[in-house]
Amino acid sequence: MKKLRFAAALAMMTMLACACDPEHFEDDIDEPLASISYWGEDVYSFTYNDSGRIATITDNLNDIRISVRYNPLMLTVGGYEIKNIKCNDMGYIESYSEPDGATAYCEYDADGHLLQFRMDDFYKVDLKWEKDCLVQVKDYDEDDLMNTVNYEYKNDDNRNGLWIPLWPGPMELPHLMTTGLFGKIPSKLVSRISSQYPGGYNAFSYKLNKQGLILSMHVDFGDGGSYDDWVFNYDD
Repeated sequence: MKKLRFAAALAMMTMLACACDPEHFEDDIDEPLASISYWGEDVYSFTYNDSGRIATITDNLNDIRISVRYNPLMLTVGGYEIKNIKCNDMGYIESYSEPDGATAYCEYDADGHLLQFRMDDFYKVDLKWEKDCLVQVKDYDEDDLMNTVNYEYKNDDNRNGLWIPLWPGPMELPHLMTTGLFGKIPSKLVSRISSQYPGGYNAFSYKLNKQGLILSMHVDFGDGGSYDDWVFNYDD
């Protein structure tokens, strides 16, 4: 599981970036996202370079500082530089090496949707897409299917460029989808995530600003009472 934690951190590094080639960067956000907070505490904080691209991400949840440099692309997590980053013709990362020597591989369809993420031969995630939305994820440990997660969506466009629902499913998946370096994100805001386990679902509702960006997100865990509230804070 240690390898999967590092994969999650790697994917967080370039949140809101769009491609290995900085010339492909397209920022559809009207106001820069400064932080995401949970119960009054900033969980993730962001800074930007002079071009408006992500420069640093501070993951207070896991005490990790992430930095991104462009021309050429360099990614650093907690002082460790990610090596051997290779991108495909669309500008999406197709492989990279972790400090312990493990190698991650990514496969995409012709439209730029991530179809599979795997870490050497011991872990993989298969993704299914319909109409630019991720509808199913299957999580494998070696060849054993560990979990199947299904996604439903609202009609609201995903203007934040974030794949925010962090539950359930493989922990690196939402961060991978968020970076923009690992293919397209779902085009709509998710309304429900369900897993194969009894009672395993989360329902999502949002408050949006006039640009359609998320101001807050409410998560109902489906157990008759438990919930989370996340607040999105923007620079003026």
